Amino acid sequence: MRQSGKNFYALVLIGILGLCLSSCASTHIKNINEGQGLQLDKDEAALWKEVEEFQVSLHKGGFIYEDSALNAYVNEVLHKIVGDLEEKHSVKLQAYVIKDPFFNAACYPNGVVHVHTSVLASLDNEAQLATILAHEATHFINRHALRTKRSIINKSAFYKFFDLSTAGLAGAVGDSLRLARLLGGLGIEGTVFGYMRELETEADENAFRLIIQAGYHPEESKKAFERLYDATKEEKIKVPYFYQSHPKVLARIKNFEGLINDLAAKDKTALKGERNEEIYNQMVKNVLLDNPRLLFKLNNNLQLARGQIERYNRLYPDDYQEYDLLGEVNLLQAEEKKQEKNKSRRPPKEAKEINYIEEAVLAFTKAIDLNPDYSETYRNLGMLYYKNHNKEKSKPLFAKYLELNPKARDAGYIRGYMNE
Repeated sequence: MRQSGKNFYALVLIGILGLCLSSCASTHIKNINEGQGLQLDKDEAALWKEVEEFQVSLHKGGFIYEDSALNAYVNEVLHKIVGDLEEKHSVKLQAYVIKDPFFNAACYPNGVVHVHTSVLASLDNEAQLATILAHEATHFINRHALRTKRSIINKSAFYKFFDLSTAGLAGAVGDSLRLARLLGGLGIEGTVFGYMRELETEADENAFRLIIQAGYHPEESKKAFERLYDATKEEKIKVPYFYQSHPKVLARIKNFEGLINDLAAKDKTALKGERNEEIYNQMVKNVLLDNPRLLFKLNNNLQLARGQIERYNRLYPDDYQEYDLLGEVNLLQAEEKKQEKNKSRRPPKEAKEINYIEEAVLAFTKAIDLNPDYSETYRNLGMLYYKNHNKEKSKPLFAKYLELNPKARDAGYIRGYMNE
């Protein structure tokens, strides 16, 4: 996953690099829904072409989350939000779920929307998803990428904006950032890092109108960003995506709170609408297991991973997979706790001391009880005992693992552990 994650960010940067400054042009641009049909100017057509080439590379890189039902569902919500816009103005919006544990959603200049699995795993219902999609769709409808591109009229303005947009990215992509600054690409940085404040506010206001028009509960708009803010507070790896920037997310919360209050002041009965929590939870079922696995591989925000697994447990309490994953997260947190103790003379502060190893044993044992034919849990529990110098308990678990999965890639290593 580490390599895959690096490749993803590299592809994003390559997309940015390929979009160059054009000559000064008017920033008085009609929104897509204000004309009879979208007519691309030369610079906008070039922008679309570059973005489409970037997206081909992105999709070939294996970053699309392979769940056709979920991808179809996200598109249904997106089309519900934009209504007859596509038919009336001869445009097409298309959404894809991106397999990535860093928080972002983005709508590219050509109407392609990406929503990361991390976002889906953190939201509560369809109304919250609709808010995110409506915000992003507004960037397309109001042609914010083109407005941004044309508003940058000199290098000093570009560097000022680009530095603000990518602050902190060096830790994630290193030399790629320096190359980006050196070459000075422009065009979609707002898509992944956030647009200027007035454009983001415009996106909030239009998103609020769109979700109400589509029949969703307006109060969920604020809650959507509150969920994302809470989920990203403890992240160890910082990538300055729009939805990981706390100041920007807090601004969204404040904006939607104001919009809700204004609506309530005019008509309290307007604070109603659909949430569609049940269907949403059904559709993100697999994400609630897969996104924690992505977090494991980065060892990033294990508490968030635990929360997503526990949410799955509340929805599906008798699924062996959640207990196997819960065992894994307990082992990782045990190692994290050990490292923290080694770094500091003072033990980490906890309301209650947790024995993560004991919790892992309980979780793995529960997984085996629920599904005695799942080989990986025997391996996981066996390795736990082996690493804690209890070879007598590890041997029968390793034997069962090999019985169920005799062609396992690590079969040779496991036999070696058994014969020690």
